[in-house]
Amino acid sequence: MGKLVRFFPVVSKFRYGRNRQSPLNAARRHWITFFQYNTPKKMVNLASLLLQFALKRPVVTAYPSILKVEPTSRCNLRCPGCIAHGTDFPIEEGDMPLALFKKICEELGDYLYKISLYITGEPLLNNQIYDMISYATQKRIGTVISTNFHAFNEDKAERMIDAGLSHIIVCLDGVTQEVYERYRVGGNLDRVLRNLDILTRKKKEKGSKLPFLEIQAVRTGWNEAELPRIAKIAKQLSADRFTIREDLRSYQPATKDRTCFWLWCTALITEKGIVIPCCASAWWNTPKKAFGDLRKDFFSEIWNGPRYVEARRIFSREGGEHDKGQKRSTSLCSTCNIFRCQRTSPTSSAT
Repeated sequence: MGKLVRFFPVVSKFRYGRNRQSPLNAARRHWITFFQYNTPKKMVNLASLLLQFALKRPVVTAYPSILKVEPTSRCNLRCPGCIAHGTDFPIEEGDMPLALFKKICEELGDYLYKISLYITGEPLLNNQIYDMISYATQKRIGTVISTNFHAFNEDKAERMIDAGLSHIIVCLDGVTQEVYERYRVGGNLDRVLRNLDILTRKKKEKGSKLPFLEIQAVRTGWNEAELPRIAKIAKQLSADRFTIREDLRSYQPATKDRTCFWLWCTALITEKGIVIPCCASAWWNTPKKAFGDLRKDFFSEIWNGPRYVEARRIFSREGGEHDKGQKRSTSLCSTCNIFRCQRTSPTSSAT
């Protein structure tokens, strides 16, 4: 495993692209946890899942191999690119109980390679985050968090490493406080750099290659000149990977229809246990985004429940709403412009 981790930065330096929706780049992002947590049962499930995605089956007999779970919807910064916290979006903040997280792992653990422990909030603000990571590790599920890395210290570094976190993405968008805080509003660059130093030092002290350290910069109009210096800092800190992500506000709608991989390959679960279809829906203030509630039902019931099946039928070979005589879908996904071209999508409201 150690040789794979050391080799990966060489590959990613030349081949890792910016398009995080690309299937090839997605494979490169997840392959370390794939090898570490692979089992025959997980492989069979993944193969079945990908086949049913290719066939666009509205009812899926396999389970997601990756989940996105929200430990907390709270955040300590107000970044302009974050619709949930950087604007007046009416988000109700709270933490996921450990018991609910364990329920998710118990039901889906035999199929999951990884749980991404972040959606809209800062995961390190949940005091039980290290218990969640530890429990997932015990269930042989990889874990990844993306963090602004302010709520951290020596003790938490030891807890993170001991818990077995697979992958940490630290957001670093400048090398001067003036540039950094223009995007990470309310943030402190020195604190992030200090915490990065703590983590890398603790990893060396414990002889641990994990968590895999990725330093990520969001490209903005004011940090372009500092990106090479951020890359240099990542190298000095012995980061395993440095990536540049485009600002969500620079998103361009789809120019042709594609099949939405979210509806077949993964799912999102909010801190309240509400199952929602994709990252984009996390920002939408509409009851249509709730595909189910894990406080009331099992995931298996929700995964092939009416809202998922209706949404998949938009892309299904069995007949989408473009087919003659097909009733127009009322699903939230019918107005998506991420995977559907506006020229062919209906113009009904998503609210």
